[in-house]
Amino acid sequence: MGTRPSKVVFLLSFIIGVYAILNTYIKGINWDFLTSIGLTNWILLMIAFLLLLAGVIFKKL
Repeated sequence: MGTRPSKVVFLLSFIIGVYAILNTYIKGINWDFLTSIGLTNWILLMIAFLLLLAGVIFKKL
């Protein structure tokens, strides 16, 4: 596990994770299209984690 995900995968997962964490504690941040398709904060955090994990497993991601 000496590899790192690419910058795009890292930035995408970072933005998703920060949004999910801030949305939990600051209720003013709300994107209606995310809640309309049923993405909760836990699902967004899971997506961010899986992106990072896939970036580490698959070196070209």
